[in-house]
Amino acid sequence: MKSVALMIAVLALGGFPSVLPAQVGKIDTTQPKGKINTPEEIWEAAFIKGPRGEVKIGYVHTYTTAQMLGKEEVFNTVKELRFEILREGNRVEMKADSRSTETATGKVLKVGGKIWLSRDQFVELQGVVSDDRSTITLSKTGTVQNEQKFRWREECIGVLGESQLLQKKKIKLDDEFSYTYFEPQIGNYATVKVKANKLDKIRIGMTERELLVVTATPDPIKVPGLEKPLQLPPLVIWIDPETRETIRSEMNIAELGNIVLVRTTKVAATAPNGNTPPDIMTKNSIYLKESVPGIYDAKRMVYRITFQGDVKPSELLTVDARQEVRNVKKDSFELVVTAKRFPVKSSKEEKVSEDYLKSNWMINSDDKEVIALARKAVGNEKDPFTKAQLIEKFVRRFMTETGFSEAMATADHVARTGRGDCTEFAVLAAAMCRAEGIPSRTALGLVYVEQPGQKPFLGHHMWFEVFVEGQWIMLDATLAKGSVGPSHIKISDHSWAGVLSFTPLLPVKGFIMANPTIEIVKE
Repeated sequence: MKSVALMIAVLALGGFPSVLPAQVGKIDTTQPKGKINTPEEIWEAAFIKGPRGEVKIGYVHTYTTAQMLGKEEVFNTVKELRFEILREGNRVEMKADSRSTETATGKVLKVGGKIWLSRDQFVELQGVVSDDRSTITLSKTGTVQNEQKFRWREECIGVLGESQLLQKKKIKLDDEFSYTYFEPQIGNYATVKVKANKLDKIRIGMTERELLVVTATPDPIKVPGLEKPLQLPPLVIWIDPETRETIRSEMNIAELGNIVLVRTTKVAATAPNGNTPPDIMTKNSIYLKESVPGIYDAKRMVYRITFQGDVKPSELLTVDARQEVRNVKKDSFELVVTAKRFPVKSSKEEKVSEDYLKSNWMINSDDKEVIALARKAVGNEKDPFTKAQLIEKFVRRFMTETGFSEAMATADHVARTGRGDCTEFAVLAAAMCRAEGIPSRTALGLVYVEQPGQKPFLGHHMWFEVFVEGQWIMLDATLAKGSVGPSHIKISDHSWAGVLSFTPLLPVKGFIMANPTIEIVKE
């Protein structure tokens, strides 16, 4: 699985903050007063820390335009994130926008965001505040797909208010406060604790400056599908102690490393990126000590997983009839994965939700091109599982693997382009199954990979599952072997119903943040 979509989602979900509403804190007990200051354009160059120093990977650009809304002046602010990384040697662009509309007194009228799925497709989130209610609308390249309502909190401010928050609070050494913000990506509120920790001398260009170090630490966020709340990393900010202007900020993104933003000019921010940005395939793969011949055809495998942090095995991955946890210790456990290749009749059949049959914004099985491909794949076949196997093989032949330019394309888009990697393979196959009346879902996890000249490894991957004869069975359109053995370790699954944007991918982040190592246990 390519993690570009996941990382974009994480950066939008409180990575480098975008919509950051103010709330009561230790400094004062009210919102910052007064009108919004005259906004200025802000350019920040983005770097990643590596063994040979910092490598430029892109920029963050924040700008504001004013307009008259009736007799009132309002401010529209956009924060653009443009990063470039490597995926198996191929350059991949990460693009995401956050935005808000605020009055001169800081009242929020609109919030929203935009994440590009591919060169010509994006997911757009739009939220409009009306009295004490607000409606979040999910649009996919301009087409409304989903809608959620929630109660708006008056303490929330927008992107422009956030950029001036530390200045209006007049933060100084040892001050601390908390704020909450609404995150359209998950349709929920989150809280961040801010503390001014120390004065620190750092070198900016040719000059050494004494700056105030401020840490913004998010509280764990409850995300649908995650057993344990998601803990996003803290953001460390270096500000001028007099003007409170942000000079530098830094965050550790598990999938990338330490990302640094430095305030600069447009020319410097948009200058060409470095020649050696991080390769996320290398960074996020879990390498094994030795190869495992026949793993795809094996009946069962035992993995010893060692991790960091206070988590339970069930919070890291799926535990079910196929995956059993044993020998649990403080920082490790064994995972027994048993192949379940075909449906087996049982008196204990599961029930399945309609969500796994309905079309949604990602697995849009009611698209005419998806339906046509499904009909072409299955022909006159009547047996549901055989149909699913035929779809698996068809998608493998139909698709052209690309240089990972797709972040996470929807099924209708893939049906027309026939391009992508494992995420596109899985989404299209799942949609085609639903078009044929077979309940389906996508699954995230790890798959065993061997490549010439490299150590074997477990790489992040997406496949699909079908519900037949009262049970879930895995299939993988990327490999198209007709069944899935113990070569796949499952972290999570999702129907993609009732969600906004990329939240079904976030369980993988929880797994990555545990910094796992894996070895094969020989029985």
